[in-house]
Amino acid sequence: MFPQVQVSSKQVAYYMHHAEHSDLNSGQRLAARKYEESLQRLIERRDDILKLRQLMPVSLFGHSTPSPRQQAMLFRHSLDFFNDVYVTISDLASFLGRIVGLWQGVPVRSNDKFIKWIATAKDIPFGAEIAPTLAQARDYRTLLNHSSQNAAYDWGTLFDRDADTTRVYLFGAPSSKGNIPAGSDMRDNGSNEWMFCAPDERKVTDALFAPATVMTLIAGMQPLDDALSTCTLEADGGGSAPWMAAQSTLEDELEKYYK
Repeated sequence: MFPQVQVSSKQVAYYMHHAEHSDLNSGQRLAARKYEESLQRLIERRDDILKLRQLMPVSLFGHSTPSPRQQAMLFRHSLDFFNDVYVTISDLASFLGRIVGLWQGVPVRSNDKFIKWIATAKDIPFGAEIAPTLAQARDYRTLLNHSSQNAAYDWGTLFDRDADTTRVYLFGAPSSKGNIPAGSDMRDNGSNEWMFCAPDERKVTDALFAPATVMTLIAGMQPLDDALSTCTLEADGGGSAPWMAAQSTLEDELEKYYK
């Protein structure tokens, strides 16, 4: 089971620095760098949302009661986050597609096809588990940005008691044929409306981080001579303690996966 770790920028940096220990060509290095930058930007977007939620007043019943301004800010932050999710998925596909020899036929022109591919791809950590999360995030982003091609929607916020947090949700009426957007569900309040609650930003970010751990596999298969001896992020290079601590929460699960 993929651990929910609320991935940090240090964890991303630690795993992606293995590109420096790998005999990659210039295109592969650039693709790895772009994927890392997208992940780091996504973490910033996620943290913006988490910080905003912390500022929301809490009622006597224990749930947050955001002001209209805070609700609008949460919607804007959510929009920015899921737009960056789309970019990060594309950058991940671009990177994996360039590692010839490990994977063949990586779909790089369609995020939908790429998500289906990653669910069964060999040596992608937790691929089958993260694919549904990525698919849900893709569907949500598609609805956010392509209302002309999908159903018209309005938005609101609700308090998710299970997750103990305030979320943005989209809602609208079914089409004349009764169709509703992919990923949405009909509301159970008798309103004849569908709704789509924004996926958990922490889970989505963690899901997009999971494939970054293949960098250790790539570094092992395509090692660069003497790179480890001068690396400040590895034990042999000195100064690695903070970085190793940052990624230690994943070690047990990763060891189980690779056994």
